[in-house]
Amino acid sequence: MPDHTFSRFAYFDTNILSQLAKDRSLWRRLTAYLLDNDLTLALSSQVAELSDVPRLHDALADMLVSVPAAIIKTWDTVLDEEVVAHPGLRGDTLLAYPLNALIIEEGGPAKLWAFLSSHGLSQARQGQGASASIRVRPNHSVALGAPHTLSAAVHG
Repeated sequence: MPDHTFSRFAYFDTNILSQLAKDRSLWRRLTAYLLDNDLTLALSSQVAELSDVPRLHDALADMLVSVPAAIIKTWDTVLDEEVVAHPGLRGDTLLAYPLNALIIEEGGPAKLWAFLSSHGLSQARQGQGASASIRVRPNHSVALGAPHTLSAAVHG
């Protein structure tokens, strides 16, 4: 089998991450699937949502160093890279840090657990909640001929 490239990513929402962390019997099959397809479990802002669930932090930290997993760049970093590359295509990797590197670091998994339980991550989660509660203002569209909101567009 060729080396794992950390160049292709599978992005799971918090519900899937939570279920996987709770059920260690799935880790072997998940690892096999990711390796067979040269995929890496990608973590980004969705991990902030899990800061609210400290009972999952141990299992989640263990899982994230047991399967091919990595922190990927934030959306604003990727956007900056796309702007710089314009009009061409962005060629940079999404990889920010391969979490499996923590296996060989002294106290590596504990560092991941500390991050999941950190005050900074908890504050990021609160920021997500505050951003989500901001209501979208009506936008008068010439094409639609009537005011509409994001909520109206989604809920029809």
